[in-house]
Amino acid sequence: MAPVPSPSPSPAPEAPVPAGVTRWVAVAVATVWRAPDRPRAIDLPALAAPAGLRQWLAVLDVEAKKDLVGRIETQVLLGQPVTVLEERDGWARVAVPEQAEPGAPGGYPGWIPSWQLTADPGWAAVLGSAGRAGTAPGAAAIPAGAGTPAGAAPPAGGGAPAASGTLAGATAPAAALTPPLATTPTVTVASLTAWLHHRPHAQARWMEISFGTCLPVLDGPAAEEDLQPGGGAFRPSGDAGAAGGAAEATGGWIAVAVPAPERLTWPVQPDIPPVVHRSQPGDGHGVTVAWIRRADVRIDGPEAAGGMGEGRRPQAEPDATGSAAAHAAPGGSAPAGSLPAGSSLLATARTFLGLPYLWGGTSGFGVDCSGFMYLVHRFHGILIPRDAAPQRDHGHGVPVEREQLQPGDLVFFAHDGGKGAVHHVGMYAGGGRMIHAPSSERVVEEIPLDRPPYAEKYAGARRYHAG
Repeated sequence: MAPVPSPSPSPAPEAPVPAGVTRWVAVAVATVWRAPDRPRAIDLPALAAPAGLRQWLAVLDVEAKKDLVGRIETQVLLGQPVTVLEERDGWARVAVPEQAEPGAPGGYPGWIPSWQLTADPGWAAVLGSAGRAGTAPGAAAIPAGAGTPAGAAPPAGGGAPAASGTLAGATAPAAALTPPLATTPTVTVASLTAWLHHRPHAQARWMEISFGTCLPVLDGPAAEEDLQPGGGAFRPSGDAGAAGGAAEATGGWIAVAVPAPERLTWPVQPDIPPVVHRSQPGDGHGVTVAWIRRADVRIDGPEAAGGMGEGRRPQAEPDATGSAAAHAAPGGSAPAGSLPAGSSLLATARTFLGLPYLWGGTSGFGVDCSGFMYLVHRFHGILIPRDAAPQRDHGHGVPVEREQLQPGDLVFFAHDGGKGAVHHVGMYAGGGRMIHAPSSERVVEEIPLDRPPYAEKYAGARRYHAG
């Protein structure tokens, strides 16, 4: 199929983007492309805002999935930061600071449609309230030898957060928004996917989001209105216990802050570029309020009540590279200074059984082998490198002999009888078995570790958990 023409922005001229500014993903899952000309006509739903993930995946047969190799680099979830390095013809060249990649000091590189991102200062203010300014939320130090990627990325925007809670590259937040509290709980989606709703009602579905998506919790009387500067309808929630109580009071619903993308008019004809309607910072289009079911999320916060969550780790000090984002991930599930058990990682991984393989996938809609392992570890508060070879060679995981494998260990496979380049990763599941995302023809599965062709390609193991 012919490549999709580079989309054109609205008639209003684009303002130049300073190199290294922070923006945030404002769609359920933003796909990071190798170049702006790599999407095909069949990929148009993935480029939309909101992104049509289900529509896109429904039309991808096996051959179309295989053809994604060389087109897609990775994916980024709603609310995650990216560093915009340049903007051209409606596309942003970005680095993903939470996805470490050797040779890419700012994080995993690629291109995202600009309209799938937001720079609204209101969102920066909400993130500051959740203690998420300039680093991965819930960051915690990982003990040496147990999970800090080598050469990890610096925080989004390249420096420490401003005192106001904004990130580098974002303008000052609207004064009417609540100032950062650094105590606001967050929710992390714990099911493969979950629906955001316009209001706390099952029929008010708005957007389906992915496992691992982390959003700040809000308090307030209603969700029919956007969180607009000066509106005063919502404020960041004070603690996780209060968030859980609010969920009980609303029949099992939690109000969360959500970044909203720039408004986009999508054409009927796929060969006509979309029209982007640029919103002004703080005009109410950068942050909105949504409702999510309590049953679909884990509540993380500094004062998580019993049964309400496992508690969020305090922010990490930067490592030798100046990176705090490399240490831990949203909604860290273990108390400060500790790591999750391997059995916990395995239990989470097993919830993905039957999920289709997707090259470059790092979401509950589809995963590739290393994206699967990355996503599971991130949910438990550990950021490992994005790709399989760096997960073995650059992630500071503890090497494990085959005879000493424990559930939750990562097992690697390489060409040339296990001596060549690493090309695959799975997780040891105990009993001589592993769980993995194998290929475009298959789904996440649990199989014997010695099943061909894996037995002859075994290339070692690494442990990022507590055992």
